[in-house]
Amino acid sequence: MSDTEYRRSGMSAAERAGGYQVVPARRTGRAPGWDKDHETRAMQRAWVVTRHAALVRDLLGRGVPFERAWAMAIAIVAHYVRECGWGRAEWNYSVGNVRWTRGYPKAHLLDGGDDAEPRPYRAFDTLAEGVADAVRLAMGGPKNDAHPNGIYAPAWAHLLGGGDPVRWYDMLMRAGWHPWSQKGLDEFRNILGTVRGYVGTKPPAGGAAALAALLAGMVLVMMVG
Repeated sequence: MSDTEYRRSGMSAAERAGGYQVVPARRTGRAPGWDKDHETRAMQRAWVVTRHAALVRDLLGRGVPFERAWAMAIAIVAHYVRECGWGRAEWNYSVGNVRWTRGYPKAHLLDGGDDAEPRPYRAFDTLAEGVADAVRLAMGGPKNDAHPNGIYAPAWAHLLGGGDPVRWYDMLMRAGWHPWSQKGLDEFRNILGTVRGYVGTKPPAGGAAALAALLAGMVLVMMVG
């Protein structure tokens, strides 16, 4: 990438030293050809169900029991809803809408809500990659002397231990993910109820096989809109 392109993206000299491949910002949270005038609740539900299923699969791979993974994924998807607007603003499977940092090979340029100019955000080739990265960040996050395991680790331990998901989000905001606000917390609480309604509070019988079938069906819904 040329210096001109770096300046356009708003990168600092330190970021510029890391380098990355710019990829087009592709809306992966909706079917091709989507437009906001034809948004439906079915599209929102399909996005929630597929991202929830991908999260459950990722958490199972980390050794989290199925029922706990199901409940945790509900909370995390509700968090993603605030990041991605029910999937309308999910680009290149970056479900957490996280800014690019050194070590990530790809990025797309976006004007985020608090960006004065286009900035690089992490980009992924698959949903599994995007979900895995967002989970890794939520598990730990930036480290400091007070939080050697990451500033988000206490919130993650709370959620992993079966704690209240609203309290988890409260801890996440207070740790620095977003500026804390009562409005944000109340919005998360309302979203959480909708997500539970879409995916159900209990996992389906059949375990991972049922999860895979559910994911395949909802991916088809997303593809055709």
